[in-house]
Amino acid sequence: MRAFSSIAVVASALLAALAGCSDDSPPPASKSEKAVKLDVKQAADIRKIKWLEVGDRTKPETWLAYLDAGDGEPDEDTRARFRVLVTLVSQTYMENRRMVANRIAQLGKMVHGGAQPETPMQLLEGFLSIPVRSGTGGERILSDFASHYVNLRRGGQTREQALEELRRGQPAINVEALVRSAKMDPEPDDVEVSAAPDQSDAPPQASAMERVVVDVARVTSAMDAAEARDYIAIASRLGAFAMPDETPKIERLATEEIERVICRGQRCGAVAFFDDRTKTVYVDDRLDLSQNLAARSFVVHEVVHFLHLQAGKLSPDMTCEARLNLEKEAYEVQNAFLAQNGSLERIGTRLLQSMCRGAAQ
Repeated sequence: MRAFSSIAVVASALLAALAGCSDDSPPPASKSEKAVKLDVKQAADIRKIKWLEVGDRTKPETWLAYLDAGDGEPDEDTRARFRVLVTLVSQTYMENRRMVANRIAQLGKMVHGGAQPETPMQLLEGFLSIPVRSGTGGERILSDFASHYVNLRRGGQTREQALEELRRGQPAINVEALVRSAKMDPEPDDVEVSAAPDQSDAPPQASAMERVVVDVARVTSAMDAAEARDYIAIASRLGAFAMPDETPKIERLATEEIERVICRGQRCGAVAFFDDRTKTVYVDDRLDLSQNLAARSFVVHEVVHFLHLQAGKLSPDMTCEARLNLEKEAYEVQNAFLAQNGSLERIGTRLLQSMCRGAAQ
């Protein structure tokens, strides 16, 4: 599996320890005035955040707590509750904790101007109240529910009316009971798999060069050639590539097989990758490509790597910097696709900055 073959993507909850430099506790009375002013500046900086990028060390719960508090200061109980709510929503929907916070902040802006504005905490609690069986089956994607919700609210429905429709007449989940029963890791945060996770403490390129063969028995379906050509045309146009004569295979693959190939069988958030040996783009079969724009953008990203291969830009002996440049280009095309289709989401804009640290160049 080469470093350029996988993509950082949103997926089910994955919790791991990661220090948050912007989530310091309030300073005790013995701290200097300088330290107090620094904390005030941190709070102001947090409030200025518009979107948590990959690699941002601000904790999602801290950002949402400050958005919820307005000009006030969220107390520790509020932060703790946000931590639980964000984690539970991440476990319930197909989004990591960072993207949950981004969705909620974005949604809050969309419904804020209405007759019944909502806080980030109300939005999180609302989505947690929707029973799992109200979905269409399989993993649920928060962006799908959020899009439906904002359309209902803009159409004149109240918060409870919109949530009731999303519940499809089923009883609301008892959110308070869910929160009370939640068991949290000491310091949960996002870990998002990218084309080359930060391996500064590992032997240079040791894991990136492993070649794991996909078990074709785990392929659940294949995209027809005409639709695959449509993706090629989109990626070629947005990335200014020559339209190739050859068409890659685009196949749906079981989640467990993607995790085995990309992440040694661990849950890691990867939902798409390109295998340059077989010229195949593999996509997690949970993603709804017909309805979800972000899901389609992952396919566009991986098709860019196919175009890299066609252009002779991929080779086994590439430097880390060269791989980084190709990955950046794939993200640029992916984000151009999202923007062209009216999405405010931007993926990977600060990703992979530490990719080459400690790697042989």
